[in-house]
Amino acid sequence: MSTLSPLSSFRQRCRTRHAWGWAVLVLCLGLLGGCGGGGGGSATNAAPTPLSLDLQPSAGLTSTITAGTTLVLVPTFPSSISSAVLKWNDGTAKSTAVSASGTPVTIGSSLASSATPYVFTLEVTYQDPTVLRPSLLTQTKTLSVTVNAAPPATLVTKGNMVTPRSDFTATLLANGSLLIAGGVASDGTVLKSAELYDPVTGKWTATGDMKTARRGHAATLLPDGRVLVSGGFDGTTAVTALDKADTYDPATGIWTATGTMVQARRGHTSTLLGNKMVLIVGGNVSSGSGTVAELYDANPSSTNFGKFVQTGANKLERIGHAATLLWDGRVLVTGKNNADGVTACADVSAAPVDCYVNGVLNPNYTQNIDTARTTEIFTPSATAPFGSWSYGPTMTQPRYNHSATLIGTLKRILILGGFGPGGTNGEIVQGDAAGALSVKAVSALTLPRPLAHHTTLYIPSLSSSSSHQFLTLGGYNPTDGTTAKIRKFKVDETTANLVTSYASTGVSDDPLQLNSARAMHSSFMLSNGTVLTIGNYYTSTGTVTGTTEIWSP
Repeated sequence: MSTLSPLSSFRQRCRTRHAWGWAVLVLCLGLLGGCGGGGGGSATNAAPTPLSLDLQPSAGLTSTITAGTTLVLVPTFPSSISSAVLKWNDGTAKSTAVSASGTPVTIGSSLASSATPYVFTLEVTYQDPTVLRPSLLTQTKTLSVTVNAAPPATLVTKGNMVTPRSDFTATLLANGSLLIAGGVASDGTVLKSAELYDPVTGKWTATGDMKTARRGHAATLLPDGRVLVSGGFDGTTAVTALDKADTYDPATGIWTATGTMVQARRGHTSTLLGNKMVLIVGGNVSSGSGTVAELYDANPSSTNFGKFVQTGANKLERIGHAATLLWDGRVLVTGKNNADGVTACADVSAAPVDCYVNGVLNPNYTQNIDTARTTEIFTPSATAPFGSWSYGPTMTQPRYNHSATLIGTLKRILILGGFGPGGTNGEIVQGDAAGALSVKAVSALTLPRPLAHHTTLYIPSLSSSSSHQFLTLGGYNPTDGTTAKIRKFKVDETTANLVTSYASTGVSDDPLQLNSARAMHSSFMLSNGTVLTIGNYYTSTGTVTGTTEIWSP
């Protein structure tokens, strides 16, 4: 057995300890580098991984638009990004948070034409997962949008009726044609003739005659494409109302007499419901009660098909009212002629209430309101009497022969003008998620003159979800008579603390004027975005016009 001398053993131990020392030193340096200590390692010096960002106009738009176009941009970015903002400057620096990739951002229609493009910047903040202990990074994507001046609106006369008339009905058919029926001719004759207008050719052609001559009637397009006309008066016995109704078949051009109305009436409204029934409300009645409401059954599978049946009575007699089919299938009736000055009992919030309860004065009755401020809601039901009525929200002003215009699909209705104190202003009926309706005045919406028997249209091509463009054509006021003016205005809505308010940018006269002064006329938005206007107010022999005018935005 060999042994090391004391000197050799000492040298061996020194060499071993020296080697361990170097190993420990190398290990520590390696750990420090790997953990980022001492200023970090090579991973922190790598360039951040670029993200895939994009910013484009929504479908149907390009990066060059005309002033007044509603601009919508669509930003896209990785789903891992939690913070994204869209920034731009239209004279004022603006920004909006983007909730998720692919979410459309509505810029609106307020961008003015400019020789310098507007620059929109999508800015995202993120951390690079490939870097150890990374800091927050920012990446951007820009899009330049050119806004050119909008071409001026145009107004052209396109076609003349076969027989000029007033106080007729006009109904857009499923094939895009326009059917007019009845009315009064220039010599005062009440007509039973009908005509069709082709928007493509701009020509009017005669079609089959109604079974009964009538004016002051109502017309409604039925689900099967036919048209129902009801009531009115034929002029043979003063203004005695009719209880007769006809249907028109576009496929044959033939009119057919249909059921007898429950109540003879003229100047009423006729509204198609979702259950294929037509609600008939109000108007002048020659006898009986003006609160009788009825339904025409247009459902072929119903035992009452082709018949009129009585439904629940509305609260008040109504003439000069407007009826609007709501987004939930109910019908809102607004305003009434209140020439007799009748008032309604109401509570402190101006909501109508019963004056007496069980013969005792209602403690909730605190004031009287003009009944022309009241509204009613019809709620259809599946069983007889197939519907019931309740009071709706009270309008801010009394009015009748006003316009009631749905604002797209936004659960909003603009009420404008009419005879009465509300003749120069407007208000919005708005609906909430629970189905409740409320009324809000529109600040700064003031017409130069009171206006009734006018038409008001919502122009979707010039509107956004919070800025609504309207066009008002013609109308009548006792001071100036019938007008040829076309007026434009916007209503902007803002929401703060769950409360929505409405304000107008003011009413302006369009440089274009109707070629004929018009009131009690009809205006329609055609499928190509243009507005067709026909008819005028009949006052005396020789004042009826048969011209057709087309306004293009």
